[in-house]
Amino acid sequence: MTTIAIQKVREVEALPRQIFEQLQFLSERIRQRAYDLFQTRGATEGHDLEDWLQAERELRPETELSEKDREFQARINVFGLEPKDISVIALPNSILLPGVNLFRRLEFLRPIDVDKVVAKFDRGILQVIAPKGQQEAIAA
Repeated sequence: MTTIAIQKVREVEALPRQIFEQLQFLSERIRQRAYDLFQTRGATEGHDLEDWLQAERELRPETELSEKDREFQARINVFGLEPKDISVIALPNSILLPGVNLFRRLEFLRPIDVDKVVAKFDRGILQVIAPKGQQEAIAA
């Protein structure tokens, strides 16, 4: 099992512009794939959401996200990637996995403690554990 370094970012504004460009690129790829699915079905109306969700399933890694009493846990299928290809950014309310062949954003309903987030890679699975932040952080 390989430990993956976590970049800790306290404010979204501190993220590199490249992250936003990657997110825009992925959104465009999903939009184009959803349109291709629409065309493949004969361009019949009424299946927009199904097409979009199918496109996301095809272009985003399979992810399991669960909430425990004190932490959030995520298991992301990154089969085919090496630990050196994986980057993890911890923000107060989300985890970003930016990369050329991978971009995933995991949103949380409660703040997380970015200083205690850990990520481990083992046999094509990235496991991220994000401890919940203090309850007082919600009011801030």
